Order: sequence, then C-alpha cells, then structure tokens
Amino acid sequence: MLKRSALWQKQRQIALIALPMVLSNLCVPLLGLVDTAVVGHLPEPHYLGGVALGGSIISLLYFLLGFLRMSTTGLTAQAYGRGGDAATVPGLQQGILLALLLSALLLLLQWPVITLSFYFSDASTAVLQQTELYFSVRIWSAPATLVNLVLMGWFLGRQNARAAMW
Repeated sequence: MLKRSALWQKQRQIALIALPMVLSNLCVPLLGLVDTAVVGHLPEPHYLGGVALGGSIISLLYFLLGFLRMSTTGLTAQAYGRGGDAATVPGLQQGILLALLLSALLLLLQWPVITLSFYFSDASTAVLQQTELYFSVRIWSAPATLVNLVLMGWFLGRQNARAAMW
C-alpha cells in the first residue's frame, strides 16, 4: 500500500508540472485566431490570405527556434538538481543572450527569409503583398518571443510550470 501511495504522489507531482503547460499550449492557436477574426472583416480575401501565409511563416520560424526552450529546460533542470536556484542563473543568462542574438539575425535577414518563403509559395501577387506587410510587422516580435521561450524553459527546468503560463 505504501508503494502505491508513493507512486500516486509522484504522478500527482508530474501532473502539477504538466497540466499548466498543456493549458498554455492550447492557447497558442488563439493568437492566429484573433488575427484571422480581425482581418476576416475586411472586404477582400487577399488580406486574410496574407495573414494566413505570414502567420505560417512566422510560426515556422519560431517552431524552428523552439530548441531555445527545450535546451534551456534541460540545462536548467541539471543545474537545479546540482545546486539549486543560484546554479540556474548562468544558463538563463546564456539563453537570453542567444535568443537576442538570434532575434537580431532574424531582423537583419527578414528580407531574404520572406523572399525565400515566397519562392515556395504559389500565392497571388495581392496575397504576397499582404504577407510581406504582415511579416514585416510580426517579425519585430522575435526578441520578445524568443526570450519568452528561454524563460519558459528556465521555469520548467526549475519545476515551476505555473510561472511559465504567465
């Protein structure tokens, strides 16, 4: 009976870490839904097409940079296990620095990125114009988004999933 209680306690502890992340990840598609709802009221369909294509390109870029969260989680968990909270700070600092450097690189290379994306797209000229406009605005969220990925990884590595939700 004691083994079963210890197992239940361990599962409860894991669930308390995992459930906030599940809820947080369920909210991510809502951002695109808001953009779609706002632009969906405009009279021409190419506006919506531009938001859809631009949002897909931005989502792909951020997905490709998701290693910032994953690696920060692992490194922070190791440091947290070895030395507590203080040992996790250098990993956070390195992660934020890397996120800011990658953000600067994205901002500098936004024109080649969008041009390459258009090469693989079969959209109309009107949609591509709206995509470029949408992308040129959304790409400026890169520093905040990438630093947020690092912070989420850091909080998760410290077993504080609730803080990662805010």
